[in-house]
Amino acid sequence: MTNHYVSSSSTHALAQGLGWFSIGLGLAQLLAPRRLATSLGMDEHSGLIQAYGAREIATGIGILTQSDPTPWIWGRVGGDVLDLATLAAAVPNNPRKGNALMAMMAVAGVAALDVICAQELAAHRQDQQRRRTYRDYSNRSGMPRPIAEMRGAARDFEVPKDMRIPELLRPWTSGNPVPNDNRAASSSETTTSTGVTVGQPSPSGLKPQLSSAQTVKTAHQTVT
Repeated sequence: MTNHYVSSSSTHALAQGLGWFSIGLGLAQLLAPRRLATSLGMDEHSGLIQAYGAREIATGIGILTQSDPTPWIWGRVGGDVLDLATLAAAVPNNPRKGNALMAMMAVAGVAALDVICAQELAAHRQDQQRRRTYRDYSNRSGMPRPIAEMRGAARDFEVPKDMRIPELLRPWTSGNPVPNDNRAASSSETTTSTGVTVGQPSPSGLKPQLSSAQTVKTAHQTVT
């Protein structure tokens, strides 16, 4: 998850503030372009300042009216770059050079706020998209009913015999499996000198098969 320097509510509040600031600055540029141009030593650029004012008003309205103001904040960043370029071009041979430099510093400070706000808005939007992509199952227990109702539900459960000892794994006598209750009786089976257990036919009911070594040993004992 992206690390945020500003909370989501603070970011949107900052965006709203920038929107109102943009409208206020745009009105000043639109209604008094000559006065602003004179104070900045840019008398011949009053029409350009008025056009920038219309741009600021449009951007501010977009920020305040749209549910996602991120594109409009980035639009403010682009406008800030354009304002800085215009002021920088007017600094040389400017009789009011100090005012122009102060205006550049003010625009640079607002531009920094615009960049921070745009980045935070984009980061919060990415987090919201991730939350929509991955479902949240943290409130699920995996039980069909609440835990209080599940407690003691298996108290009367009886374990089947074949779950204690599977039928195919029980001792075999006379081709049939010995019941669980008779396991102790089947433990008395004897083993011959050849190592073959008597009374344990295979599960198919056939007699136990001897290996080749056991067959030779048994034959040798019979001859001797």
